[in-house]
Amino acid sequence: MKPFSVKELRARVHRLHEARIGRNALRQSVAFKIGNIDCDIGRLSMDFGGASRPLTALEGRILQVLHDSVGEDCPKSCIARQALFREYDPRDKTIDVYINRLRGKLAELDAASGAAIKTIRGVGYRLSDIQQQG
Repeated sequence: MKPFSVKELRARVHRLHEARIGRNALRQSVAFKIGNIDCDIGRLSMDFGGASRPLTALEGRILQVLHDSVGEDCPKSCIARQALFREYDPRDKTIDVYINRLRGKLAELDAASGAAIKTIRGVGYRLSDIQQQG
């Protein structure tokens, strides 16, 4: 049997607990518009003009993090902790890849809305042109 650290065990349990709470909160219906596109994080979909694009769970979590800080710079470290449930590593391009995919899905539905996710060089991203649905 390997020796283990109680501190490490607590950290892992806490992380799993936070991830579970985050997933349950994500399932609540959070709907907003990015440009002309209706985004429903609870259903993991984006809709515009009769067309729809599904979102993966990770894409939904990233959009949720960006939505929570709408109009403000959202550091990649914040996105990594809240959406990927890990610390940010500057060599890891996962966030950049998923942001690119989200921009592509937005642009497929409405070309003008694809530019709503702005890159903030040296920091992260900013979501703009958003309206709450309700």
